[in-house]
Amino acid sequence: MMTEQELLTVLKSQLGDTIKYSNDDFASLNRTLFDSYNQEPYGNEQEGRSQVVASDHFDTVEADMPSLARIFLGSNKIMHFKPLGNEDHDEAQEKTEYAHYLIREQRDSFKTLHDWMKEPGFAKCGVVKFYPEDCEKPEFVTYEGLSEDELTAVMADLEGGDKVSRVEIESQEGVKGEDGERFNVHFRVVKKTKKITIANVPVESFIMTRGAKSKDDAIMIGDECVKRKGELVAEGYSKDLVKKLVPKGQTKSQMEQKRLAGQGGYDEKTGYHWTNDEVEIQYLYPLVDFDEDGIPERRMIVKCGEEILENEPYGIAPYAILSQILMPHTAIGKSRGEIAARAQKKKTAVERGIMDNIYAVNRPRLAVDDSRGSMDGGKVDLDDLMNHQIDGIVRVDGSPMQALMPLATPYIGNQALQIVQYLDASRSASLGNQLNSQGLSADKFYQETATRFEGVEDANFAKIELVARVYAETGYRQLFEGVIWTAQHYQDDAAEVMVLGKTLTVDPTKWRYEHYCQSDVGLGAGDTEEAIQNLAAQLSTQMMLLQSGSPIVDAKKVYNTLEDLTRAMGKPDASRYYNDPEIPEQMLMPMLEQAKLMVLQLQQQVQQNPLAEAELIRAQAKMAEVQGKETNSMRQFMMKMAQDDKQYAQKMRLELAKLAQEGSEFAATLAKEMTKLELEHGIDVPGSRV
Repeated sequence: MMTEQELLTVLKSQLGDTIKYSNDDFASLNRTLFDSYNQEPYGNEQEGRSQVVASDHFDTVEADMPSLARIFLGSNKIMHFKPLGNEDHDEAQEKTEYAHYLIREQRDSFKTLHDWMKEPGFAKCGVVKFYPEDCEKPEFVTYEGLSEDELTAVMADLEGGDKVSRVEIESQEGVKGEDGERFNVHFRVVKKTKKITIANVPVESFIMTRGAKSKDDAIMIGDECVKRKGELVAEGYSKDLVKKLVPKGQTKSQMEQKRLAGQGGYDEKTGYHWTNDEVEIQYLYPLVDFDEDGIPERRMIVKCGEEILENEPYGIAPYAILSQILMPHTAIGKSRGEIAARAQKKKTAVERGIMDNIYAVNRPRLAVDDSRGSMDGGKVDLDDLMNHQIDGIVRVDGSPMQALMPLATPYIGNQALQIVQYLDASRSASLGNQLNSQGLSADKFYQETATRFEGVEDANFAKIELVARVYAETGYRQLFEGVIWTAQHYQDDAAEVMVLGKTLTVDPTKWRYEHYCQSDVGLGAGDTEEAIQNLAAQLSTQMMLLQSGSPIVDAKKVYNTLEDLTRAMGKPDASRYYNDPEIPEQMLMPMLEQAKLMVLQLQQQVQQNPLAEAELIRAQAKMAEVQGKETNSMRQFMMKMAQDDKQYAQKMRLELAKLAQEGSEFAATLAKEMTKLELEHGIDVPGSRV
């Protein structure tokens, strides 16, 4: 077993070979891309010349985001866990629903996923971390006028509350009451919550071994963050240990300073209280042979400076990494922003030239006769000439036509716009962006036919479709499989979550299988209308097969199509519109409604036409008899369902009992009317009492 000092030595060596600490190339490229996205000056600007910066990089990132948000942040399922066989179908479905709940339906899920997908546009990658979080949060409760017995009872009641770890008396004041001494008590109730957290990791804080082929292959992987000491105490670390931690310095990395520049910068928060002191924490997940058995294992180590706060085995590297362009044999690929940044630099040079040309055309230089034809040594008053006041006067000795001559600057805008359009076309070929200004001098550049324009549009979709597919098969798969692994290993009790308006009870301790996560992201980012058309055609085919009695389609298959069609239309919950044939309670309610309607119709017919033909009455009675049989069968089914849901079964039994009572009353009324008909008209009516 390694000593703590030996472990620190190993960690220092591993950290020295990471993308964060080995050299500044990775960080420098990220800063350059971030500046390019924000259209920061290049540093080669000249006084008095155009300093415009093109927006190609910004436009590319912002053009990508709507498609990515529609795919990954919309109503459609994006991943699912594939069953291994029939016996684990329910477990795979439960994992799918729970993973979507954890990843997409938390309070900050939208921004977390949005920022994760957007960062690879102006950095080499985007990273999120998933981990179990134990957190203690205090709540304060005050009671007044308590007797000793009531104080004891209140204390016991608070201690027995949900997720309460401890109850402390902050202050207690004794007061005299009519029946003896009473107490005003201020309680501190500490609740311990456990949840699976998904958080963004800034690229400048990400730690990974250089040259790693994947996150699981990395010898060292982790991240750094700044926390207040009070946060660490709330997470369960010893207060005495946390107070000894050395506060971080006042410096921030260049990337952090750039991020915070739009918020007025950053000042060190000191002087309030020791709980507000900030410390730099490293969450490290190295492969290290800590037990010295010759086999390196993944561990979780929480470190602050030379102090190790936590050290325990951990089965995975809890990070999900997104890159827009995959590169073979590397964990981190390329960014589309790298291509856009190069295009932006070229376009900036052209745009600056155009603007300088426009300035020169608007304010041309002048040739001045400076010969000694006057006592002041020239024919033009140079002070007047240099004053560019509108409607100003320039004094000239003699004829202005002879003393002044403008130096014509040719306008190059038309020719320059062709270069701009060429650069846009070149960028579009690389990134797939549409040419927003195709009309500029198109007749001089090239002609776009309708067919070719459709081809350009398809190519534009193909580029972003590939990015979406890469996101789904890399980062999102890592995230979905990771949160389920975390729940399976660290969630020790059942949880109830709301999924599409229904309560789902999830108990990861009962999961027994290792399922493969599969992408549900379609092949196209802009294929919503096409998907709706295809699903509608499929539904039409299914209905034709059902009507013909074909065995290859059933009600569940039709429901699956309707569910996919509903999601394609942007509605997340198909149960609002259709009943699932595999959920008995959804199918039972329509049957009950139909039975009630039939009883009501029969009652109305008897009341309105007591002399109706006997055959019609007999047919209606037969229908009631058949409905009664269906009701009896459904009652048996509901009795079986009661084993799993007693409350629901009780409700259904009441409904069925009510229906049976109504049926009995109707049968009695019907028999009475039949007897009356028989006695009055002397005909034999089946079902009469005589």
